[in-house]
Amino acid sequence: VAREAVIQQILHVARNFQVIRFDAAMTLAKRHIQRLWYPLLGEGGDIPGRANASLSAQEFDQRIPQEFWREVVDRIAQEVPDTLLLAEAFWMMEGYFVRTLGMHRVYNSAFMNMLKNEENHKYRETMKNTLSFDPEILKRFVNFMNNPDEETAFAQFGNGDKYFGVTTLLATMPGLPMFGHGQIEGFKEKYGMEYSRSYWNEFPDEHLIREHEKRIFPLLKLRYLFSGVDYFELFDLVDNHHTVDSIFAYTNGTEKYKSLVLYNNRYEHAQGRINNSVQKMVRDGDSRHNRSRTLAESLGLCDKSRHYMLYEKFPEGLAYIVPSVTLFEEGLWVSLEGYQSEIWLNVREVEDKDGSYELLCQQLKGGGTATLERDLAIIRLQPLFRALDNFRSKTMLETISKIVIGEQVASKEIRSFALLAGEAYARLSILLETGEFPFKGNEVQPKELLDLLQNLIGVFQQEASLLAQGGKIIEELPIVIVAALLLKPFIVPGTTLEELASLIGRLHLEAFFEELLAPLAPPIEWEGVVNRALFILAPPINFGEEESSVRRSLEELFQEPLFRAAIGYNESEGVKWYHKESLQESFYYIVLGACLKEGIAVQERGEKMVRLWLSKEFHANYRVEPLLASLRGLEG
Repeated sequence: VAREAVIQQILHVARNFQVIRFDAAMTLAKRHIQRLWYPLLGEGGDIPGRANASLSAQEFDQRIPQEFWREVVDRIAQEVPDTLLLAEAFWMMEGYFVRTLGMHRVYNSAFMNMLKNEENHKYRETMKNTLSFDPEILKRFVNFMNNPDEETAFAQFGNGDKYFGVTTLLATMPGLPMFGHGQIEGFKEKYGMEYSRSYWNEFPDEHLIREHEKRIFPLLKLRYLFSGVDYFELFDLVDNHHTVDSIFAYTNGTEKYKSLVLYNNRYEHAQGRINNSVQKMVRDGDSRHNRSRTLAESLGLCDKSRHYMLYEKFPEGLAYIVPSVTLFEEGLWVSLEGYQSEIWLNVREVEDKDGSYELLCQQLKGGGTATLERDLAIIRLQPLFRALDNFRSKTMLETISKIVIGEQVASKEIRSFALLAGEAYARLSILLETGEFPFKGNEVQPKELLDLLQNLIGVFQQEASLLAQGGKIIEELPIVIVAALLLKPFIVPGTTLEELASLIGRLHLEAFFEELLAPLAPPIEWEGVVNRALFILAPPINFGEEESSVRRSLEELFQEPLFRAAIGYNESEGVKWYHKESLQESFYYIVLGACLKEGIAVQERGEKMVRLWLSKEFHANYRVEPLLASLRGLEG
């Protein structure tokens, strides 16, 4: 009667709530009722005063033939099937509650207690026993680092490397991670369910919160990689034939993407090699058997040459490349400082069909890269770079430099320049005919190049030229112009600014001109320098239109995505801003592009319009709207 009354109350709660938590549920399990109240004959039990109530195992089973919680689980499944049942069970009863009694989830107090006390061998044995019996049990554990009955996470784990190492395990192990009240904020006051308010005047630890945002929250967003057990493998780390229990090493993921987690849960440095996983029970139809896998197999690798493993280290974000056969032959050597963790994400394998991965692996020498795809593209572009190598010659750059600063350029120098460019164009044409590169070729005639150079000389020899102002522009103009000339064979009629930008990106001209750009700007700005060629090749405004207004022309410029990118356009709190120096430099290049495209006849009009823009910009205070408003009613 009492049992049915309690079950009816549970069913009533289940009809009103989708999740039910059973506090201290292990006290109603048969083994603990027997241990506490009806000890076996001849045993005193945990309460000596109950020795007179001893029962034989047979008699005890007759009095309680069925587990109470098993009956609860069955009734819930039958009458309110959408309810999740969560049990609190300790005394090493966690596995029993999910394996035998059928609870959907159970609090895993061993996670908190054993990792806190650094009983690493015990916890690894718990995991190994569970894996060899039934890995599915791991999915049903609720792992945690504190709760209302325990000290705070700060008191137990601190707020340093150990805390974040164990929290990394919390975020990446199968099952369900649970964060306690105030854990992320670093609160130190122990709380309880009976508290109506806090008694300590504490403030959130902003540094701790930021570290969670950097090191933990991104992992929680990847729980689909970690919550299951189908691809979960636990590894022993071995050093000199001895297992190093302080290091937790495991893989997990999906069929396509794998991950590797490493953590050293002790103060001292630890090292060793991982290769073979611990025994794990797998089902094959109706049969069950235990098996072990190598690390390479767990990561989904092939034991073939010309196959490479790629992965990103978290949270640094650098990508690494390793020959797959290395992991098959050697496993992985691990070396971790005290409480250090290391996480590999997005582990996948590629076949090196063109040798680019092998070359990149040799270049990196075990190091990582933040630009994996760019590095591979540059390696694959090397034949193209070699064909166009003349555009990096000192002779070509010196000729353009003389033109820019207004020095006299001899006809011999111009012919030499044209010859170098012509040779590069010829090699490029032959290379593009092979079809190895997805670029279209466009033949450039020597006379067209000479005419362009002569036009360039005419532009820069004009007195009081707007283009001869600004030391930075004078320094970078030769490379920008050479970049524009290099691109000419790739440009077909009607090419838009966006298509040009895509072309520059695919050709990685910032890498091609790396040595020439080094003295001009830091690497992060190289792409911006090369992109200036866009405004030379396809100026986004035509200064030759008589009816164009100074305001409308600038408004049209501000609508161009590439112009916006060039000037640092951004919006904040409803205000549109730009970067002053970038805006001025972009004006110079647009005028130059128009002069080269239409001839020096448009120079006077272009200079006049740009000078007007610059005079109004001086008072705009980096804001777009005041600049445009100041031009209202002014005609070019």
